[in-house]
Amino acid sequence: MDPTRRASSESRSASLMQLALAGTLRAASYAMAAHNQPIWSAALTIAVAALVLCGCGQPSSIDDQYAEARERRFNSEADLEQGAYESTILPYYLDEATDRSTFEGKGGVPISYAVFEASPERAAIVVINGRRESHSRYAEWIWDMRGRGYSLYLIDHRGQGLSGRLLDDPEKGHVERFDDYVEDLATFVDQIVGEHEQTFALAHSMGGAILALYALQHPDTFDAYAFSAPMFQIVMPFEEDTTLDMVSVLPDEAYVPSVWIDWLFGSGLGGPYDPNVPFAGNELTTSEARFGMVKDGFAMFPQTRLGAPTNRWMREAIVAGQRLRPRASELSQPMLLLQDLGDTVVDTQAHRDFCSLAPQCALLALEQVVEQQTGAAIQQEARHQILTERDQIRDVALHQLLGFFEEPERYIDGLVNE
Repeated sequence: MDPTRRASSESRSASLMQLALAGTLRAASYAMAAHNQPIWSAALTIAVAALVLCGCGQPSSIDDQYAEARERRFNSEADLEQGAYESTILPYYLDEATDRSTFEGKGGVPISYAVFEASPERAAIVVINGRRESHSRYAEWIWDMRGRGYSLYLIDHRGQGLSGRLLDDPEKGHVERFDDYVEDLATFVDQIVGEHEQTFALAHSMGGAILALYALQHPDTFDAYAFSAPMFQIVMPFEEDTTLDMVSVLPDEAYVPSVWIDWLFGSGLGGPYDPNVPFAGNELTTSEARFGMVKDGFAMFPQTRLGAPTNRWMREAIVAGQRLRPRASELSQPMLLLQDLGDTVVDTQAHRDFCSLAPQCALLALEQVVEQQTGAAIQQEARHQILTERDQIRDVALHQLLGFFEEPERYIDGLVNE
């Protein structure tokens, strides 16, 4: 929100409070006089009225009200192994949404979303997820964010999650134009998210490319951007332009050749969704507990299953990255970019190049943060899915995100000036 407008709003609120307080004190005084109550009784009643109206004796700020949540630990792999997903996380996701519906996206495609409003609210966070994801995938993160004062707005992209699919085969990850994702996000922000004191964005993988393109078109919507392993450039078995030439001559609606997908993401992830893909050898997470949680989520919400991408999707994704990377300097808002050094899905050098161009960008390699905090070398590099990584990585990521969202500019200045 514009600082001038915010200051004006705060001034009006203060003035209204003063008028209300003065009126209540006068009314209390008249009532005491009319009933001949003693002075000490009148003084006590007036003091109580003043305390109630001014908020004294209550938490002095939203931060104070959410202090308890700040000290709460995050959900752990041990919790998941003891059944927390089924007993607490999933019920919270299903029962606590304040809005869960669809809106009409570009070309009439139904776009699913979920909203978890906070009251009082310190800020809103718009979540732009990655390929193959749904807002149901974020149930654990939603659980960890409860009671922290953030209203959460989550969107499922066209062709995946609970949104409308684009081909007769619903398991093909397809899009006609990458900009369709961007236009759907614009509609979501305008129609569903609306105005807030502060609005932040959190984007993972493919969602990072969507957010960057959106921000280039709408630079004033978000007060800050957080990226989790953003898809600014996909790791390819060949040079990027060579891969682009190859998928451009293959059938648009056919799956990308399985050998490429197996090479990128691990065996078994080419073609349609396979529920029997083992944890061993996967390139997405080092957490077996969270790998199982994701599979359980697909089993509970089978309509969210998605297989490999089509050649058309791959072509659109490559071109999207080529369009956004040179324009990083145009994104002037505070920006936090989290990456894993073991990521084999997206190019981590593209992250470094992008962040070096953006004027207020801080890049954190989570393994390096862990090593700095513990003083010991990390034994296993993390992989692409940061928010479903092992506790050692995920906890650090969540702490960094929360610190960033509390005071984005100060947070970025602190990292840049270290």
